Amino acid sequence: MRIGTWTHFAPKTKAEADKLVGDLAEMGVNCLITSFKNWTGPTFYPSKIAYTEEGFEDPALYGHLIDRCHQEG
Repeated sequence: MRIGTWTHFAPKTKAEADKLVGDLAEMGVNCLITSFKNWTGPTFYPSKIAYTEEGFEDPALYGHLIDRCHQEG
């Protein structure tokens, strides 16, 4: 069975991603849906086209988040 949640705001650092995924796994959540772009336009990843929200300049952040999700199952 899948138990999922949605995050409107992505973690800004790898440490925040680790904590988020760890906390969710402890609660039994095994499916994470996160936002890559704010509904008003800014992105939560480095972009050459759109404005990047401050603090989301690390291009490896989402890969790390996905890796952590896989590690937690």
